[in-house]
Amino acid sequence: MAKILLPYHAVIDAQDCNGETPLHIAARKGRINVINLLLEFKANIHSLSRTEETPLHIAVAHPEAIEVLLKAGADPNSVDKEGRTPLDSEERSPFHYAIAKDHLATVEEFVNDHEASVDLLATMSEVVKYEAFNVFKYFMSLVHTRANSFHKSRTSKALLLHEAVSGIDANLRRNGSSALHLAAQNGYEGYVQKLINFGAKVDARDDENRTPFHLAAQENQDETVKILLGAGSEINAQDDDSITPIYLASESRAHRVLQVLFEYNPDMTIATLSQGWTPLHASIDRGRWWGTELLLDAGAGPNLVAHDGWTPLHLAAFKKNAGAVKTLLNHGADPTLTTKKGDTVLHLAVGQFGVGVIKELLEHGAEKYINDRGETNDTALHLALKCSDCHVELQLLIEHGADIDLRSSEGLSTLMLATIARDLEKVKLLLNTNITSRADLKWQLDDLIPAYRAAIALYCQDVAVNQKEEASKCFDLVKALLEKEPELRDTELDIKLPIDLCMRLSNSGSEHN
Repeated sequence: MAKILLPYHAVIDAQDCNGETPLHIAARKGRINVINLLLEFKANIHSLSRTEETPLHIAVAHPEAIEVLLKAGADPNSVDKEGRTPLDSEERSPFHYAIAKDHLATVEEFVNDHEASVDLLATMSEVVKYEAFNVFKYFMSLVHTRANSFHKSRTSKALLLHEAVSGIDANLRRNGSSALHLAAQNGYEGYVQKLINFGAKVDARDDENRTPFHLAAQENQDETVKILLGAGSEINAQDDDSITPIYLASESRAHRVLQVLFEYNPDMTIATLSQGWTPLHASIDRGRWWGTELLLDAGAGPNLVAHDGWTPLHLAAFKKNAGAVKTLLNHGADPTLTTKKGDTVLHLAVGQFGVGVIKELLEHGAEKYINDRGETNDTALHLALKCSDCHVELQLLIEHGADIDLRSSEGLSTLMLATIARDLEKVKLLLNTNITSRADLKWQLDDLIPAYRAAIALYCQDVAVNQKEEASKCFDLVKALLEKEPELRDTELDIKLPIDLCMRLSNSGSEHN
């Protein structure tokens, strides 16, 4: 069709709604014959679309088309509407488009085969003498074009290994990172080794003061870690927060790296500046149970204390990680240590509804500190009574010797705590438990009267605001207390007993005078 129309003076550079000419369209489709024909009829090789793309931009998927256009004088450094100069790290030349689309053959055409690209590299080599940093940024911008999917990009790999970068300072940085940081993070061992051969500093620092070793450890790149350590990377390198590579490996799924690091005897006592956490803290915080066991087997201290006084065991209890708690206890963790606020591991476990953790602690001798008071001056039993559920936790604590006769931080009895919570199950559990700290072992009338009065007062309060469901709970509490101690019927009350409550008690078989 083009052969027919062109001799009849068809407008060769006519633009469609997108501003594209026939040459753009032929370039997009890689139609070499049509491209040659259009160029023969003097088509504008520099014509711009609405987005200021040249035919060369459009042809990136077709190396043969690129070759034809370059030989015809297309500018390999032209930029689109959003582009800038070749030395700008954010520019998008046709070279960048080829990388972004992962057209390896096209990139190789640009880098290796064309006179235009050779001239470009020669120009850059000249500029190296004056602006090495800018040139390096240019090459890094090419690599970073596909940074979000770097591991899938053949072109990025080719660029990183290309000899064109061998004359550029391998220690210059882009966006705070060196090429070695990028290669190490993505686990490209060949590139890591080549960059080191080019003179890259193995302990170069990024904007967070992290080395390539930090990034490789975090991403579980064990082979890269071996190369870096073999090249002299500092095993205990610390970033701005004193975070070490083993810390990052511990909080990540980096078991392979951990096993490599243990061969180099890393310091597992180095704690972060911000929290005072060790690698063991980090592993537990992220729920890396297998990492916890690896660290402990390698000699990590189970009783190292963070700034707030939390040991790894406190953290495991707070995280409800029964497996980690068991492992820590088996490796010598001290369950009697308290946080700076005074909480035991048992306080933390109850506060987080950690039944499994409580069982592990009780099996490992928690009876020794079961009645210790914590930050709020409450025992673990008081915390269980104050939480909205915790029935299993409460029963476990009572069965293992928690003292139900101790008063809470507010001066309330355990029975009163259960009553004001309107929790019948907890009240019954307490009523059916002997007070082991007393010689008589039994609840006395003086213990029951305050709870009885409170239950009636709550009932009246709920009825007054038409809270029928809550009032029903309070009725059940009154009934349970009367069944435990019928003499409560004779208790002098501060308020007049509601008639409806008397009737309900009478109908239920619990008479009240």
